[in-house]
Parts: sequence; structure tokens; C-alpha cells
Amino acid sequence: MYDVLQTEARKQSSWRADRPTIGYMNINVLLEWALWPWQGILDAAETNQVNVVSLIGQIIALQQDFSEQANVLYALADARCLDGLIIWKAGLVTLLSEQESDAFCRRFNLPVVTIEGELSGAPCVTYSNYDGVQRLMTHLIETHDYQRIGFVGMFQHHLGFQERYRGYRDALRGYSLVEYPDLVQWYFPDDAIREGLIEDVVLDDYLRRALTGGVDALVCVTDSIAGQVIRRLRALNVQIPHDVAVVGFDGFTEGRVMTPPITTVDPGWHQLGAQAMTTMVKLLAGESVPQRVIVPGQMIIRQSCGCADASIRQVNRKPVLLLNQMSELTQEICRTLTEKGLEHPDSAIESMIQAFERDLINDSTEQFLLELDTLLQASMDAEKDLSVWHDALSVFRAERLPALSAPNMVARAEVLWQQARVLIGNCAVQTEIARRLRAEQLASQLREVGQALIATFDVSEIMNILASKLPLLGIPRCYLATFEQPQTYRYPNAAPEWARLRLAYDERGRQPLQPEGLRFPSWQLIPPDILAPDTRFHLLAQALYFKEEQIGFALFEAGLRDGYIYDALRGQISSALQGALLVKRVQERSAEIARQKYVLDTFMANVPDNIYFKDRECRFTHVNAAHAHCFGVNAPHALLGKTDFDFFCTEEAQPKYEAELKIIQTGEPLLALEEPEAGGRWSLTTKMPLRDEHGEIIGTFGISRDITALKQTQFELAAAYEEIKMLNAQLHSENLRMSAELNIAQRLQQMVLPMPEELQKIPGLEIVGYMQPADEVGGDYYDVLHYDDNRLCIGIGDVTGHGLESGVLMLMTQTAIRTLVDHGETDPVVFLNTINRVLYQNIQRMGADRSLTLAMVNYQNGQLRLIGQHEEALIVRRDGQIERMNTIELGFPLGLVDDIREWIAEATVMLEPGDGVVLYTDGITEAQNVADEFYGLERLCAIISATWRNATANAVKEAITHDVRQFVGDAMVYDDMALVILKQQGG
Repeated sequence: MYDVLQTEARKQSSWRADRPTIGYMNINVLLEWALWPWQGILDAAETNQVNVVSLIGQIIALQQDFSEQANVLYALADARCLDGLIIWKAGLVTLLSEQESDAFCRRFNLPVVTIEGELSGAPCVTYSNYDGVQRLMTHLIETHDYQRIGFVGMFQHHLGFQERYRGYRDALRGYSLVEYPDLVQWYFPDDAIREGLIEDVVLDDYLRRALTGGVDALVCVTDSIAGQVIRRLRALNVQIPHDVAVVGFDGFTEGRVMTPPITTVDPGWHQLGAQAMTTMVKLLAGESVPQRVIVPGQMIIRQSCGCADASIRQVNRKPVLLLNQMSELTQEICRTLTEKGLEHPDSAIESMIQAFERDLINDSTEQFLLELDTLLQASMDAEKDLSVWHDALSVFRAERLPALSAPNMVARAEVLWQQARVLIGNCAVQTEIARRLRAEQLASQLREVGQALIATFDVSEIMNILASKLPLLGIPRCYLATFEQPQTYRYPNAAPEWARLRLAYDERGRQPLQPEGLRFPSWQLIPPDILAPDTRFHLLAQALYFKEEQIGFALFEAGLRDGYIYDALRGQISSALQGALLVKRVQERSAEIARQKYVLDTFMANVPDNIYFKDRECRFTHVNAAHAHCFGVNAPHALLGKTDFDFFCTEEAQPKYEAELKIIQTGEPLLALEEPEAGGRWSLTTKMPLRDEHGEIIGTFGISRDITALKQTQFELAAAYEEIKMLNAQLHSENLRMSAELNIAQRLQQMVLPMPEELQKIPGLEIVGYMQPADEVGGDYYDVLHYDDNRLCIGIGDVTGHGLESGVLMLMTQTAIRTLVDHGETDPVVFLNTINRVLYQNIQRMGADRSLTLAMVNYQNGQLRLIGQHEEALIVRRDGQIERMNTIELGFPLGLVDDIREWIAEATVMLEPGDGVVLYTDGITEAQNVADEFYGLERLCAIISATWRNATANAVKEAITHDVRQFVGDAMVYDDMALVILKQQGG
């Protein structure tokens, strides 16, 4: 699983694929218990040639101040850019349940090594919490014979602190001593702990009870607590260790400089971090690693337990080596140095001893002090505690002095040893001065950075300052990014998805970036291609936030191994960025307010309605020109600060004042109030409460519109309505009469259609007709008339328009055609022109605006003779093939002119058995559905072709009319529909 994740990671990561990148999580790198292991991790990473990204947050779920915002860094750890993860489990998840803490460690899908806290299936590196306290207890009981021993602890859920308490209890049981409940005290963040220490008043209460209970010694869970206990006991006039002995745990610098110095256990912090990194490297290399690695600690005996100073004890120790046992003396001195964290080659120590012997014989001091100074300089370069050399010198003296018998040799040796102590002291002073100078220089440089940052409120300038100042602090590279759409972080939320790289510099210089930064997925930490090729790095990530507002994160190359520098920079940068972002928001808000004011002013100046704003005392605070004009004032500012009482008499102003006062008191608006004004004018007014950004009512505002014209229109409409009501009453009876007449006309239209027996008079010939009028009387017409038993005339036409006039013209046409057929008129020109003349004269007499398209078909023995202009005639062959005959050249619309003979022509078509003709009006082809689509001639032809071959003429008619009805659906029918089908039988 890890190999797959690693491969996918390297496709998108910023780091090199051939060098592992290890993530390290802890809650700080400030305090010595966190700083020293971090230094060990970095040293081991250097040795193993791997990259490190230290993600420094806070205790998960610790809602104290705003420190939880730092934990957004944990959410950025991702298998796509990390190969493994070292988690200080006891530090991070101390407030989570076991199930929750395991879920946290496994959420990253990465190989994990834990420090101080086991995780099933993952290696755990820890230190000797239990054994260390056991050794302290053994020393207190066996060396000093203390019987009533108390325990002071904090964070009882802390795994390491639990182990220390277990070592305390088991030691009491092992020596058959009583654990007195009144002598054991735990403290928790919620009730007593502030900034890692117990509140004095709370601690004093416990110490008084312990003293009353006859306590001999106190075992404190940390050196910090031990130092506080010593200070509070002194405040209670208790002598340490004369009255009560105090011991601690951790081996911090604070314990060494206390008065008295604190007896403690050094867990081997540096080695702890180095071992965790080494274990991870082996794990990634596929090597076998133990599930649990315990780093051995060392008890450091000082004066707080009742012992004398180590140097004095070494002076008084009994010699165990002979003079000629040079190698044993060398090993003893080396052992003393190593136990205190100093390592030097045996050859260097042996060379120092040999130089001592030569100076002793030659009565000189140069060679011994020169060799010792070389060793001291090496210790100073490694920033080690030089006081350990006093212990080594005491061992040297204790072992060598008994072998000197001559008084002059003893005197010379004492001089050499005394000079050596002076040299050690001088080097220690030199080291402390150098340390203080470095600290002062760093503090000064930090102040300069802070002063420069605090003086600017521009993000780009902040980046410029950091790019110029941070390298001077010994930070060779830095990458700073701000989040897009940041949200207050709460575990286990995800981090913001996107970030923008604002600053990137390294040994090559500063990377050029756009002012808005380089956008990248935040899990990448650094965008691809930003790091120089073949770069090996030890990056320390710091979350940038201000109170609950997330800003982004910075990654510093750990050129300095001082966690305070990075924490101070985090605070300075966060504050500067927050200030710059706030200024930017204010500027953007100011610009928006200015824009809104411009829009409002423009609106107020140009809108014709009257607009005003008033304060809680009903004084005008803002009015537009239209409102000022109503008050007889040209400039709107002339109304500001005034009330209605300044312009109206009390009788007119008082109701307005009371109405607005009610709005202010109740918050209820006055909507759409129509009010008469002077001079017969009317206004429509809306008055609303005016609220501030907190929702508090700070006044009123109103909008009035002159509705005099509207009211006049309303009055006129009301009068018109009354007149219409009267006319409607008069028209009602007239409508009843006309309705009856139209009904008669519709019945007459249907009555003059040919009877079924008229359609079947010629044997072997099928004729069917269909007529569907629209909602009103229409002008569609069809008829079938017989000259004799073998010859007939079919007419189909469409009068323009609807209503009674169109129906009357249709009846005139039918009468004229029947008359001509009865008289035996067969000449097509005479036939059609006679009908046109009759219609034209009647249309002129009626003063109507109507015309008629008409097609006449004469049939005899299979021959069709077609005249007149109408819709296309559809000649249908027996197999369903259709020949469309355009009639536009066969005539002219009837009723438009007196004589149309010159436009009349005739077309002839022969029909075979099974052939026929379909005639129709545009009411069929122009029928519309609910989507306003036309039925169309193509669809009509398609349904005819599909049904013709094996169907009767009536079946074809039914298929057409059904298809049209289905197409129209619920849409309204606007036009008449007429259809005539003639089909020869046979075929």
C-alpha cells in the first residue's frame, strides 16, 4: 500500500522522487523537551540524507486561547508529498480517546513512527519514564532514607506522565512504603494550569497539606513543576533540601541553574529524536525494525535531593585505579563525560593525560592546558555544558592524587588542576558571553523585522521585508502562502483547498511571483518546480493566523535550531499580514461604500419620486431634489436638520410626526398609503424603519410618488365602467338575437352539403366529403354535383375571413355553381367567370372585404379536368404515390375584380383504376398544435400514402381527420376544415 501511495505522490509533489521526505508532528519546538528531540531528528535526517517537513501545531482539541488554529498544519499532511510521518503521540493526542488518537494517526495513509505513545502495527520510540522515576525513588529511599514521599503531577491523561506516576507507585510498593493520598496531587488545564505551571494559590494549598502530613520528599512530574514547588516552598519558609527534598524529571536547563540545582532524570532527548528518524528511514527501506524502542535515560544527582555537588563528590571518591593503568583512567574520564552528554575520542583524553604527566615531570603547564583547551573548544563548538569538565577533572584528581608521594609533585599537580579549573571557568564564561551575544543579536534582528513589518500594511511590501531580513537571521530559504477562502479551523476539518504562494526565496535568490501569488493546492505545501533541483531541506512549517482567522502558512529552512525564532516570526508575520489584509478590506469596503454612495446620489438626483431619510427625532438627514422641490426649496441640503413642523402648520405636521414616531417605536412600516395633497393632487407614500448594521432602528425613510394622473385615470375608468355596464345591458339582448341568427347560419351551412346518396351515384367511383367549421360561421365550401350518370362536378373553395359575411358568400357560391350545373354549362371559362361576376357584384353591394379561392373538378370516365386557383390538388395513384398539382396558374381569386377570363386555364389528368384525387382547404394544412407548429402538406401526403392502397375513400378520410385531431390536441381550432376524396375502384 505504501509503495502505491508513494508512486502517486511523486507524480504531483514538489519534492524529489529519489529522496524520502519525512513529516514530523509535535506541539512545539520551543521548550527543551521538544527542541532537543527536534534537533536530533534533523541531525539524523542529515546523516541519512532525507528531507524533513516539521508540522508544528498544538494539542488537538485544546480550546485554549486561539492555539487550535495552528492545527490546520496537521490537515495539510498528505501522502502525495510525504513518504512517512513521525508523530509525537503523547503530545498531540493527549486530549483524545484511544480510538480517536489511533484514528488521527492512521488518517494520513502513511508509514508512521510514534514517539511516546504506541500505535498498533507501528514502531514506537519512547524513553524510560518508568525506569527513570524508579531510579529517583531508589536514590531517595536508599541513599537518604526518605519514607513519606509525595508526587506532584499534571495532565494525568499524558501517557508519559502516567508512566512516571506508575514508576513512583511501584517503587513505594517495592520498598513496602505507603502511598499517602494526601501527598499525591494531579492538576489539569481547566482548573489550575496556566502556561504550563500550576497556579500559586492552588499549589500552596497542596504544599501546606503535605507539610502538615510530614512529607519528606516530593517527586515532581517535570523539572518545571519541581522548580515551581521549590519557589513556593521557599515562600512558605521551607528549606530545600533540609526540610523537604525535591526531585524532578526531564534534565532541563532550568533545573541546573535553580538554587539548589534539581536532581532529575535526563531522558536522552536528542537521542530520542535521532532514534525516531533512524527507525523511519529503516522502515521505508524495508528493513526489520522493533515495535518498541526505549532510549535509556540518565539520573543526574544534584543538591535538591540532599546530595553534595557532583564535583565535590568526585573529589572525595576513593581511587580505584593504579598509576600505570593509563587506559583505565582514560576510560573512567570518558565515561564521566559521556554520562553528561559529552563524547570525545579516547585518544584525545589519553593525549591530555600524557600531557599532564609531562608537565608534572618538567614542572611546566603549557602542554596539559593546551590539550585541555582543545577539548574545551570542541565542547563549546558543540554547545555542550562545560561544567561536566569539572566532574571529569575531579575524577582525574581523585584517581591520580593518591599515587603521588613526593610533596613537590603533589604541589605541582594541584597547581595544574587548579589552573585547569580556572581554564574551564574562563571557557564557561566565554561560552555564556558568546551565547548572550548571539541571543542579543538575534533579538535585535527580530526586533528590526518586527518594527519593519509593523510599519507597513501592504502584503507585497511585507514579502519584500521578509525576503531581505530573514536571510540575515540565518534562515536560508522561506516559502510563504496565504489560503484562499480561509475558515476558522476545528479538528477534524479539512484545510482550505487552495493557497497562493506569496514569497519564495532560497540560496539562488528570490523567485519572481505575480502580485496575487501563485495558486496551488494547499496539500502540496510548495508548488512544483519552486524548489531547486537536488535540494535537500529541513523545513519547519508554522501556521499563520490571527485569533480565529486563518491566514496561511510559512515554511522556514531550519538553519537555526532555535524554536523561539520561528515562533516569534510566526507571530510577527501573522500580525503584519492580518493588518495588511484588514487595511485591504477597509480599502475595498471604502471603495464599495464610495461606489454605493455614488449610485445612491445618482439615483436620488434623478429619480422623479420624493425620497427622504429622518433620524429618531424625525429630523431630515438626507433628501433628494424632488422632495426638496415639494417643500418649495431648491437645494436639498436646506432641509437637513429640519422637521415637518418647520414647513407645515401644527395640524398638518402633527399626524406625520406621530405616524413616523409609531414606526420608530414598533418597527412596523406604513405601506402604499394614498394621501390627498394640496391643490387637488394625490401621492402614494411608503414609510419604513431605518436600521443600522446591528438591526437597531435609527430613524425612518420614505418614498412618495405623485399619482394625481393615476387617480384621475381611476376616476375616469370608474365612470367608463359604469357606462360600459349600461351598454352591456343593452348589448345582452342584441347578442342573444345575433347568436340565434348565427346558429341558423351554421345549420344552413351544414344543410347545403351534399347528401351521402349524391356521392355514390356513379358506379365504380367512391366520393367522400368532410366539413368541420371553426368556432364561428366560416367560409369553407365543398359540393358534388352531377350533370348525368357518368359526369359530375366537384367544387371546393375557401372564403377569406370568418363570421356571417363569409358564410353568406359561401352560400352564394354554392347556389351559383348549382345553377350553372343545372343549366348544363360545361365551358370552364364561362363557368368560372360567371361565378366570379356574381360574387364581385354582391361583395361590392355588401361593402365587404372578402374574396374566394375556388377549384372545380369535372370528372367523366376516368378523366379529370381541373380549373380555378386553390390549394394544391393531390393526384393519388393506386400504390399511394402522390402527384401534387399546383393550381396557381389555373385561375384567380374570385370577387376581387369584375372579369377574370384571361387568368382561367384548364388541366387534364387521367385516372386508372385505384387512382383518385384529394381536395382540401388550408384549415387542414395550417392547423396548429399547442407548440404553434403547423400540420403541413408533407404530413397530409404521408398519411394519404400510408393508407391509400388497401383502403376505401372513407377509410382514408377517417385516417386524415384522426391524425389532424391527434396533432392539434388541446389547441384551439382557428379555421374551417374541408376535405373531398374521389377514388376509382378496382386495381
